[in-house]
Amino acid sequence: MHARIATFEGDSATIDQMLDGIREEVENDRRPPGLEDATGMMVLVDREQGKTLGITFFPDEDALKRGDEALNNG
Repeated sequence: MHARIATFEGDSATIDQMLDGIREEVENDRRPPGLEDATGMMVLVDREQGKTLGITFFPDEDALKRGDEALNNG
């Protein structure tokens, strides 16, 4: 298993909206191209500071590379 970790900073008022969008994409199997092989995701949120840590899991290095490219371009 491989994982990609990314941090984000933004307006704490929009964190729930961002999380709802991610949840909707995953639940409706509408992941962006390049993330089809992602096996899971965790999001850690510091609402007071407006910081988010996202961890996306992939089954192998090739899937991680495709996912990393998709997330960097998205």
